[in-house]
Amino acid sequence: MIPWDSFQNHIQQTIHQCHLITDRHQQKYLLQIKPAAPKLNVMITIHKNNNQIRPVINSIQHPLYKLAGFLSNTLYELTD
Repeated sequence: MIPWDSFQNHIQQTIHQCHLITDRHQQKYLLQIKPAAPKLNVMITIHKNNNQIRPVINSIQHPLYKLAGFLSNTLYELTD
């Protein structure tokens, strides 16, 4: 079993237990269909003298990406 599958299953169980925060339609949206590890890309700054390397991490397919955005927006609304 791939580690992402067990992690995704744990996230699914946790989301399904939280009935007060989300309804059934939001629960479907918050689950990532095909989770994958974040990808690391590099961007070289060619406009500077010593050509520094800047790491860029693409985490859109991470299992917690949608859930983190949802919780961030929810907490922002509650604290604002």
